[in-house]
Amino acid sequence: MVHRFFDLHNGGARVSNVLNELDRVAPTSVSEDHFLFYFSGHGLKDGICLNDGIITPGGLYSRLENVRGSKAVIVDACYSGTFLKDIDGLPRDLPLRTLVVAASDSERKAYERNETQMGSVFGTFTAGFINLRCKSPIFRLELRCRRFATESQNHDKPRLLSRG
Repeated sequence: MVHRFFDLHNGGARVSNVLNELDRVAPTSVSEDHFLFYFSGHGLKDGICLNDGIITPGGLYSRLENVRGSKAVIVDACYSGTFLKDIDGLPRDLPLRTLVVAASDSERKAYERNETQMGSVFGTFTAGFINLRCKSPIFRLELRCRRFATESQNHDKPRLLSRG
């Protein structure tokens, strides 16, 4: 089993770098692989914001179509539900074997914590993952994320969608 980790943050968080890494992974992936795309940062109703532009759901999913195996997309950003449903409110056509988790609905902001953890400011959704430290059962993760996400009436609950 090969583990590959691509950490694109700060200056490396550019649209071309993200898309190039997806293009680089695709030809070497196999059906038994597990691929995770994780983003925590700013989002708009069009997609996720990187240093030099926006990655739209269509732009990301068109690249993920070429990655074999199971895929998970986790987006902790305002309006991240845009990765789950289109502008008409209909479910997006996800790449096969893809699970998508969004911190908010496509019309709502995600909640951000005011304190820092591990030297960085995180969205509440990401802070929930960090607080769990990978030791809690998955059902506790769901409950904790729901509690964090509903601390403010101006923000939304995490969303989930998958395609077999």
